[in-house]
Amino acid sequence: MKSHVIELPAIMPFPWASIEEFNQAFLALDVSDDAASRIQRNLSKEALAALAASVPRSAEEIQAYSSMQRHVNMTNRNMNQRGSNALFSPIAWGSFINSIAKGDYSRKRLKY
Repeated sequence: MKSHVIELPAIMPFPWASIEEFNQAFLALDVSDDAASRIQRNLSKEALAALAASVPRSAEEIQAYSSMQRHVNMTNRNMNQRGSNALFSPIAWGSFINSIAKGDYSRKRLKY
């Protein structure tokens, strides 16, 4: 078997039968819709919800969301520990200073 290449002549497909039909369709084209109204229509809640429901998520988007969630979880874990740290608690500092004033940590009382 040998390959045989046949080159066909180029064609230009047009939906109109003639240039006159194209000119009529072009002149009848409604271009009153400006860019701002198209942007508002395309970014409306309904349009974005329809796109979110029909367009699948890409791997890059899933990875970015996953790493963002890991970062948020890690940050929240550290924030929750911050509230239980006695170094930042004025009540714990007051208790520590009062115990020093009472002599709770004096060397005379400590028997090793």
